[in-house]
Amino acid sequence: MNTWVLQMGFPVVTINTASGLVSQKHFLLDPDSEVTTPSPFNYEWIVPIKWMKTGTVQKPTWLLAKSETINDMRVTEASDWVLANLDVVGYYRVNYDDSNWNKLLNALTTNHGAIPVINRAQLVDDAFNLARAKIIPTVQALQTTMYLKNEREYMPWKSALNNLDFFYLMFDRSEVYGPMQDYLKNQVVPLFEHYKSITENWSKVPTGHMDQ
Repeated sequence: MNTWVLQMGFPVVTINTASGLVSQKHFLLDPDSEVTTPSPFNYEWIVPIKWMKTGTVQKPTWLLAKSETINDMRVTEASDWVLANLDVVGYYRVNYDDSNWNKLLNALTTNHGAIPVINRAQLVDDAFNLARAKIIPTVQALQTTMYLKNEREYMPWKSALNNLDFFYLMFDRSEVYGPMQDYLKNQVVPLFEHYKSITENWSKVPTGHMDQ
């Protein structure tokens, strides 16, 4: 636990599913900030990695160095994808190679139920924060919201709305603001209609409504 309690911050773990290379670095939301506080562990962590491959839970592993090759995380089938930090039990962000990001985005679009609810929220939150840190393109982060028209759970929506607040502030009174509102309206209308239906036009409290 010393790497977690005796140095500040946390890492971003990057997984290359083509090579199996897994690496870590100190995550900085502002990539231009200068870290002046020394660390006895050189800002490296012993990282527990729970993960799944194409919806199937795999044996947990550990990242014990700055980088190492974990062959099991290599993807050989075109349709396979890797998702790390399963159930978000680890205090770190996760980045992937472009191919795996695209496969995860496709999984969200075609069968989001294959990814646990909390990890759907994690994918959105990680992507937006990685984009703010200039690790991935902003467009890639915004693409994680495209599947939300099919999402009915609270956590992914909350994650998306929290992160989109930043964009509302950025684009307020710009020509982008209107189209952004139209896009989000298009995404949220199916959610509205879903709850309108299960509440019988807002006249009934649905069973289990306090579960989330």
